[in-house]
Parts: sequence; C-alpha cells; structure tokens
Amino acid sequence: FDLIKKYPRKGDKQEQEEDRNLFLESLLSARDRLIITHTGMSIKDNSPIPCSCVVEELKDAMMAGFNFPEGFVFCFRHPLHPFNPLYFNKTASFFSFSQDQCKIAISQADPGKTAFSGEGFLPPEFCLSPQRETDPANKSVTLTELVRFFRNPVTEFVTQGLNLCFPEIQETASDREEFQLSGLSGYALGSLYMDKAPKNDLYDRVRAGGLLPFGQKGKSEWDRISSVADPILALARTFDPGAPLPPLGVDTRVGEFAITGTIPDCFESGRFTAGFGRLTPARLLTQWIYHLFLNARGRESLHTRMVGRDPKGKLPAVVYSFGPVASAPSHIEALVSLYEQGRRKVLPFFCDTSFSLAQSLSTKNFETSRENIEFALAQARRSWLDPFYGRGEGINRYVELIFGHKDPFETLENLLESHTIDTALVVYQPLLENLTCES
Repeated sequence: FDLIKKYPRKGDKQEQEEDRNLFLESLLSARDRLIITHTGMSIKDNSPIPCSCVVEELKDAMMAGFNFPEGFVFCFRHPLHPFNPLYFNKTASFFSFSQDQCKIAISQADPGKTAFSGEGFLPPEFCLSPQRETDPANKSVTLTELVRFFRNPVTEFVTQGLNLCFPEIQETASDREEFQLSGLSGYALGSLYMDKAPKNDLYDRVRAGGLLPFGQKGKSEWDRISSVADPILALARTFDPGAPLPPLGVDTRVGEFAITGTIPDCFESGRFTAGFGRLTPARLLTQWIYHLFLNARGRESLHTRMVGRDPKGKLPAVVYSFGPVASAPSHIEALVSLYEQGRRKVLPFFCDTSFSLAQSLSTKNFETSRENIEFALAQARRSWLDPFYGRGEGINRYVELIFGHKDPFETLENLLESHTIDTALVVYQPLLENLTCES
C-alpha cells in the first residue's frame, strides 16, 4: 500500500535523507554558536565509537572548505575519567572545578615520584589528613558498617574518604526473551523459595509476576531453582538450633571506637543461617565478624552454623561452623585497628583474593616463606583477575583507580611490598583456624 514507493515522484520524502534534513535544520537554527557532542569512546575500555555519519560529513566539509589558524581545534576528545590531569593542568581546551577530582588527579599525575617501599606502596595523596580523625563523630561505627568495610575496603575508602563515586553502568536491556535465570534474578527467586517453601506452592504466583520465562521453559527454570534449594533446606532441617531469639544488641568500646549494632540470626544454641547463595569468602567473613562479637559478650560461648551451597561446586549443600572463640576480644581489636587504618589510607585487603592467599598458606601451616608465598600468589591470581570470564576483584573500578599503576599481584615483589599478605593473615588466619566443615 506504499504508493510513494510504488509511484515515486520528484519532491517525495526520502527516509535515507531524513537524518540529513533534520541535521540541516539544526545547523540553520544555530545563532551564536553550535556545539555537537556524542559518545566517542567506550566507558568500559576506552575504545573508539564512531559518531553519526552526518557529523562525520560535517567534519569532512569543514576540513575541506575552511582554512583554520595554526593551533585551532574544533573537535575535542575528552578523557575517559573526570580526574584526568588534562582537566587541571591549565590548558585552554579542558578545565574542571571539582576539588575532589583534582586531588585524585594530583595523585595519579606522577605515580613514580614516591618510592614504593614499606608503607609507601601507594602515593601519599591516598592518605587522609590526621585532622579528619579528630572528629568524635568519626570514632563510632556500627556492626553493619564494619562488615561492609571489610567486604571491600578500597571502595569504602574511595567513596567515603575521597568522596568519589563512579556512576553505575546500566546494563542495556536485551531485546531477546530470557530463557534462563541467572545472577541476581536467580538468587532472588531461590531465596524466595527457601523462605516460603514447602508451605506454599509459589510457582503460580511467581509466574503471574512475570519473574519466569514464558511457557514450559519457565516451569523448567522453577524446577531447577527448587532442585538447588531443596538440598540446602533438607540439610538445614537436620539441625535444631532451638527457639529463635531477638537480635542481640551490641554496645561496646574497642580502643577509641564505640561499636553499636545488632547480631542477627540468634537461637538458643547459637547462631544459625541458611541461604540460597554459595558460602563465599564475603559471607564467611560477615558471619565471622558477627560470631566474634557474639563470643565477646562475656556469656556462654556459642557456635555459628552456616548452611548454603558449596563454594567449590562439588556438593549440593554444605555446613560450615565456627566454634567458641576464647580470644574473640583480641581478634576484634585487630579488625578495628585495620578499620581505623583503612579510614586514613587505602587498606591492601581484597575479600576474595586475600582469602585465597590465606587459604593457600593454611595448607603450609601459615609459614610465609618465599616458596609458600609464590604458591599462594599463583592460586590467588584466579580470584584477582579471570580474563576468560572477565571477572575478578582486579577489574573493580575503585580497585583499578588505586592499584592500576602498580598491580600488587603482578609479581612477588609487588605482593610483599604492598603488605597484602600481612592484612590477609590478620583477617583470615583466625577465621580459617576456627572454621569447620561439617558436611
């Protein structure tokens, strides 16, 4: 029914020329100045992205039809990061008024100007002034904040200390129908299944909520989630932690820090948790911190049991436990000391990679000989960076900002110089010594 296409005439609208006509109208509408912006580089790897063909044609026409004075530039390529030194070296082309970004630019301008030895592995610009610690409000911390800090100290320092926060990269919505649940969507449905099953049949409700693929594929995905969760539920039912208790309050002082908060998942016989996720180092460390404060209350020493998926993927479900810890106060003091250090300067601690280091050294009785550290380094590199799957703590943008100029896991000398081994053992050696796998 397209008569224009069937019987074309002069003056008919041409779709191929639609962009050019709109662009021409914009050019003719400009009065004082015309500024054209476009995304020219990828936000992930800084690779070039071509602009619109009409913009390219305009650039070609300007180059062919005008004689510009020497040094005149009409096309600017902005750097990937807002803390690039080009914005603060007083050039006429680029400028910025952000003081926070300027501090980072100063530290990144010449990483080699300081000797990377001892405490100088990081430039001194990544250390906050002592005046920041004199505020009494900075001497209080909650259990939640302490747990969040040790999950990623580098991110906490950059966001809270340097007041820098990278914008979240929004994943492009796929135009294809999803046929398999993975990631957060699968974890959320698995957690929902464990909370409600077997009392309720949730399939109809979940399907009606649009949380599953359509048709029989949705049913098979729900069955797959239930097959993963059922062994965890069955293993959890073999334990009787007793009657549930309300969260236990914590209000104590460790050194100069006042620590407050609550300890969740408490029962008569101790703490007990069961979850759909794998028992990763982050989850183990979280429960370890709660367990230490539970045993430091001065009452009867209690156990903490965790039921979840096997982090190695060999078993459908496993149980890890922490027994009574008589020296819990001293371990808490060590953690709080690292927390205080990490507020003033970057703490060389990486939740997953440091756990791999400490776990490898645990097979060598935690002896830090050069041979043992080389073995641990080889094992830890898998957690630091996995180029095949494109994951690892090394590709975290905050970690890359701080350690991008000198990778602590690149060589053995870098690892020793950064003191990553020391912090890993302070945090994880007591954890591993008290960790028991009951299944």
